[in-house]
Amino acid sequence: MKPIIYSGLFLMLFGLNIPAQSQPGRGHDKQKQHNNNNHYNNNRGNNNSHHYARVDYNKKHGHSNGPGNRNIYVDRRVTNVYHTPQRYGVMPVYRSSVAYAPSSSIIISNRGINFRYYNGIFYQPMNGSYIVASAPWGARVRTIPVNSLRVHVASVPYYYYYGSFYTHSVQNNEYMAVQPPMGARVDFLPEGASKVYVDGNTYYEVNNTYYKAFADETGAIWYEVVGQK
Repeated sequence: MKPIIYSGLFLMLFGLNIPAQSQPGRGHDKQKQHNNNNHYNNNRGNNNSHHYARVDYNKKHGHSNGPGNRNIYVDRRVTNVYHTPQRYGVMPVYRSSVAYAPSSSIIISNRGINFRYYNGIFYQPMNGSYIVASAPWGARVRTIPVNSLRVHVASVPYYYYYGSFYTHSVQNNEYMAVQPPMGARVDFLPEGASKVYVDGNTYYEVNNTYYKAFADETGAIWYEVVGQK
């Protein structure tokens, strides 16, 4: 298998034998800048405590190609449990089923579905219980966790948390969940992300978006948005 080359760096992914630091649910320590509490009140106001990505998202590098329309194999098994980066606190497994949404959650309606929202995570009602989910595109919330990652793509600022991207409206003082922008890079994917194998390459899928893992010049693992379902 040929190594995957990205901007002069390469990351060799051999099926399931991927380095532990490149797997969803386990971020790297390069982003740990503050010792935040595990949970944040959903009703807290906006502030400037969001983390910033260290890489330039507008560099004129060629991006890795996503799975596209080729034959793919999806592995949705959660075979290992990895700890989230400390700054994110304790987080549920993506797509897992829970009996109840957090008692402090609020209702966010989107396309006829009454999601529950708490601490940057959405809970979708399903057969009397809830499925842990990312933000449905178009959903609007007043606040997002202060430890969200801020990234810029084509000079547009986005906020990322738990597989969801948001844009901020100063006029309406709210955040809107949007389709992940191509080329955006994040330091963490939630545990429970699906592995997608294409032509010997490994991708990860969260909320209908494909990500490719790669190492930067310091050896830290990042995940880049490379395509949509």
